Amino acid sequence: MPLNQYSIYNFSPLSSTNHYPNRTMKKRDLSLDIIRILACCMVVFMHSPIPSTNAPGPFLTALSYITAPCIGLFFMVSGALLLPVKIDYFSFLKQRLSKIILPTLAWTAIYLTLKIYYSESEINVMQSILSIPFTAQGHGVLWFMYTLTGLYLIAPILSAWLEKASTNEIQFILMLWCITLPHNRKLPLH
Repeated sequence: MPLNQYSIYNFSPLSSTNHYPNRTMKKRDLSLDIIRILACCMVVFMHSPIPSTNAPGPFLTALSYITAPCIGLFFMVSGALLLPVKIDYFSFLKQRLSKIILPTLAWTAIYLTLKIYYSESEINVMQSILSIPFTAQGHGVLWFMYTLTGLYLIAPILSAWLEKASTNEIQFILMLWCITLPHNRKLPLH
């Protein structure tokens, strides 16, 4: 085999070569890449510090409203790439959760250790450890991983329902969701 076949350039995400023979290759959707790039930029702007300590309130408010859709954009792209789920439930969970559980647990341990070490008040360590599967540690910065885990748990079920649901049923569920959106309240993360 010629040396250039081992080049890192052969593993480009835009390459047409299928490096996973057991998987079928999906055609890459450039619009999803553009949405991801846009959402990444929005996350950076959302979390970037404002250089001036006396930045005007309307500017910060506008920045918040402009960048808020980034979270929904990431979840929509994930749904577009995950659905429909074509493998069995437990194979899907093994494939997806194996990529996020270990990093989530590692960062949770780091955050929990720092919380215990730097906390000025008494912390119930056992309660914090037992709550790891149910709530993000470290002031909620890992909330995205917990939400993603929940979406992975429900994706195969939702996929099966979407394949069998009529257009009217899907529209009804979306209408109920839209009606409930204004009633959502932000819950404390810790």
